Amino acid sequence: MNTIEIAKKENLPKKPAGTLRSEKLSLSAGLNQIQVMVNGRGGEKVRKIVNITRRMLGAPISTASDDKPIKNSSGQLQRWAVVVGVSEYLNPGIPNLSYAERDARTFAEFLKTSAGGGFEEERVKILLNKDATLNNVKLALNKFLRQTVDKDLVVIYFAGHGAPEPANPINNYLLCYDTDPKSLETTAFPMWDVNTALTRYIPSKRVVVFTDACHSGGISTDIATRGMSATDDNLINQYLTDLSKSKEGVIVFTASQAGEVSQELEKFGHGVFTYYLLDGMKGKADFNNDYTVTIGELMDYVEEKVKRQTNGNQHPTRNQGTYDKDLTISLIPH
Repeated sequence: MNTIEIAKKENLPKKPAGTLRSEKLSLSAGLNQIQVMVNGRGGEKVRKIVNITRRMLGAPISTASDDKPIKNSSGQLQRWAVVVGVSEYLNPGIPNLSYAERDARTFAEFLKTSAGGGFEEERVKILLNKDATLNNVKLALNKFLRQTVDKDLVVIYFAGHGAPEPANPINNYLLCYDTDPKSLETTAFPMWDVNTALTRYIPSKRVVVFTDACHSGGISTDIATRGMSATDDNLINQYLTDLSKSKEGVIVFTASQAGEVSQELEKFGHGVFTYYLLDGMKGKADFNNDYTVTIGELMDYVEEKVKRQTNGNQHPTRNQGTYDKDLTISLIPH
């Protein structure tokens, strides 16, 4: 239900045709999409989708800035998100970006819609520009997401600059609002701390990471690239892709591959990667017209669209190895 598996029952006893089975569900406010799948003894699969809208009157709205522990009163599995977008940097030595903040804001707002999975306000941490300090990013990943349980769905999204340490390029960082480019080791978020968060602080084993950050030298009037210094290799995206090996259930999808940069396109008002990411989640990636978009469908769609839009200069990259390609990432109202 709403992208989360509620109940899975195998080897049920054979009963006469027309026999009813029941399962109790707790509906979220707004649109709930309930998907029932049955595997027949002959291997055939039958899927039925039902939309139910629950209307809540006078319900208070929580703010994502409230750091008090969040109670799970329903006992159901939950959806959590940390969304970071930095277009404006405190230090003038870091060039500003045009659309990273907008990318993150739009992505977070979509997650809170019924189609995006109905993420509850209190379980979405949004850090934009001046709020995306090093300390706040650490708290979001290491403390906020520590409240998850193993089967919760966690989405992490980052849009902004990334850069290697000049003296030791093997050390790569995501740049926060208050990062000092002359002191990355103490003011930027190290890539290895992302791995630490996944393995030590985030209990969930269903984590999807979307990143639009890499390093490059140039910024033009029409297309801007996200990054700090020119390089022939893109170790940040390589490191991010390798995060999928950190533990079971981690899916990573980055905006570009090694040696490439992520582009911003003025006509879209977004980074190219995020534009097609949202486009796909809103329905364009529903290739089999079953009113759901799986992570596999989404990645296939974004890879092809970004490659074509950038004339083959940018190739979104997914983690290698096994992962649940059928994980539902968004729902299509109908």
